[in-house]
Amino acid sequence: FLVLAGEMEVAFREAGGERVETVRAGEMIVVPRGAEHVTRSRGGCHALVVEPRGVREICAGRGTIAEAVCQSRQCAAAEHANDAICRRIREADERRRNLQS
Repeated sequence: FLVLAGEMEVAFREAGGERVETVRAGEMIVVPRGAEHVTRSRGGCHALVVEPRGVREICAGRGTIAEAVCQSRQCAAAEHANDAICRRIREADERRRNLQS
């Protein structure tokens, strides 16, 4: 999150409670992938949210078959190994292999 104006709090759930970071105009905070968090602002704020592109965004807007082919190709790349779509594809492939054996 890049705060453009105002102030934002980012609360992280951690063992034993919650940790709150305050981000002011001109400051940025990077939330680690998978970290449970919530944002809030008492007086309002304007923020830019920057998220990495995943397989869903890369392959969106294609026909059904083309999207499936795109997802399969993207999931072969190491950078997308932990993408939710790629995990579902691997799990489905594994179920198919188990059924065939």
